Amino acid sequence: MEGGVDFYCPRGWSYAEDCTFICHSAEAAIWHDGSKNQRQKTVLKNCTFKGDKGFKLGRYHLDAQFYFINCNFDNNMADAAIYKAASSKGVKWGERVYYDNCHRQGGDFTWLRNNLDDAPGSGAQGQTAVGQAFISPVLRGQSNICRIGARRNPKVIFDIPLGSINYGINSGVNITRNQFPVVLCLPGT
Repeated sequence: MEGGVDFYCPRGWSYAEDCTFICHSAEAAIWHDGSKNQRQKTVLKNCTFKGDKGFKLGRYHLDAQFYFINCNFDNNMADAAIYKAASSKGVKWGERVYYDNCHRQGGDFTWLRNNLDDAPGSGAQGQTAVGQAFISPVLRGQSNICRIGARRNPKVIFDIPLGSINYGINSGVNITRNQFPVVLCLPGT
C-alpha cells in the first residue's frame, strides 16, 4: 500500500498482516480512530514500513489504539513516535501505542521498545500478543475482509461476505458478522 499522509486510516477495529506500507509524506503514514469503543484497535502484524526520508509513522486526532507486532521500519523513518495531532480536541483514554519485536533498519529508536505488557489485557493475564488469545478479541464476531496490495500480484478486494471462515491464527478464529475491515497482504494472492 502506498500513499501520502494518513493513507492507511481505519476506524474502529482493523487488522493488517504481511503488508508493505510506503509513505510519501513527512506527516504520517497511518492514522486510527478508535473513539467509539475503548476496545477498538488497529493491529499491524509482520508489516514493513518504508518511505521518503523523514516520514513519520503515524498520528491520531481522536482516541486510537495501535499494536505493532513483528514489524520492520526502514532507516528513512523519522525519530518521531506516533503522536496526537495538533488539531485534536483531546482524547479520553490517553496514548495507546504498543510494540512487540519491532525493529528499524539502522537501529531502533527509544520509543520503539517492546511495551506490549503495558497493553490492556496482555502480559499480566498471561495472554500472548501474537496468538489467538490476543487476536481473537479483535476479530471475534466480525467479518468483512479487505485484501489490499499483496506483495506479489496485487489485488484489491472489498466487502467480501464471509459467513463463517476459519482465519487460522493458532487454532483459528471464526469470523461471522459484517462489521470488521481486515487487511491481509498475502504473498502470491
